[in-house]
Amino acid sequence: MAQQSNQPNNSSMISDEILYAVFIIIVIIAAWSVLHSFIVGFYSMIWFAEMFVIGLFTNNLSMIKEWMHATPFSEVTFSQFSSTAGYVGEYSRYVFAPIMIGLGIYAFYKDPSGKYKKNYDSYGLMMVMRRIWPHASMLYEKDTRKNITPGIGLGPALKPREFAKKYKLLDEEGDVIDDAAEDIFSRQIGLPFYGVNAWKTKDQYKLAIVALCVMKFNREFDDFTLLRNRLAEAFHKNKNGDISSEYPLVLSLYEKHCNTVLDGYKRSLVASLESKHAYEYTFLYSLFGKSKRAVFAPNEFAWLKVKNRTMWYVLNSVHRRVAWVEAAGPKAHWLAETLAKKPIKTPIVMEAIVGLKEGIREIKERDYED
Repeated sequence: MAQQSNQPNNSSMISDEILYAVFIIIVIIAAWSVLHSFIVGFYSMIWFAEMFVIGLFTNNLSMIKEWMHATPFSEVTFSQFSSTAGYVGEYSRYVFAPIMIGLGIYAFYKDPSGKYKKNYDSYGLMMVMRRIWPHASMLYEKDTRKNITPGIGLGPALKPREFAKKYKLLDEEGDVIDDAAEDIFSRQIGLPFYGVNAWKTKDQYKLAIVALCVMKFNREFDDFTLLRNRLAEAFHKNKNGDISSEYPLVLSLYEKHCNTVLDGYKRSLVASLESKHAYEYTFLYSLFGKSKRAVFAPNEFAWLKVKNRTMWYVLNSVHRRVAWVEAAGPKAHWLAETLAKKPIKTPIVMEAIVGLKEGIREIKERDYED
């Protein structure tokens, strides 16, 4: 039974292969008939170049060279064409084989993957990392051991249970208190959004994020890299991580790029999003999502994690299926505004509450199993 069922499949496969072969042959014949002179002329140029090199060592192909000069392309038959290719190839392989061997030896010793086989000590590796990712270099010399407390500064993200305990969101049985969670997540959403121009004189670090997002969206990578690295250097050099020295550069690059309207768009990126969000974080969430298709590297805006930790986690939640609990409120409200396609002033954080409950439930189940 199994053999009988396979026979039609095999025959169909064979018939398909025959059809493909016939199709290829027909295409070759048609191409030779229609583009005969062009094909012969194209290969003749290659053969003349090869025979010039071969002629430096032997004159055995001189008759073929004279015949090619004397015969019009349109009169060359397929058998003459293939024979000429064979004659020239017999000699050209001796000329080009040493060249290919030399290139192979060069590639063997200069293999790009070889650089990954080099051994580094911790300091040497740090120097390589600083050269490749200069915007993250400030973390290599700062004593981050003083900032390992979860939920503070450069410390790691709070886990759901840590977050719930910190803000007293659990009842005696360890379940989430809805009203308390709603209050905390609503506070997470942050300040109302009154337009980007309001950041030119206050909270200019937010304007820096806007400028970086717009330059990435507009593919202005030189200015993007300049500002990103300058902000990182300022954070690294100043004792308290102050980046205000770079605000003049931020403002100039903002004015240069943020009103640009790309081909195919009716308005600039900023103008197209300003009217769609009621809060700063939800606006920045959309802006960052438009400018970057993937999750951004944790160290790309490390200075922002110290300046505004919640905003850092808001941006780091973009394109993630699950938001960080420290930015769950803004993401939940952003989802609501996105579905409504308009700004919503009343905080809508039910998604964040449900997510926190699910996280706490999973933790309790693991504790029970243990």
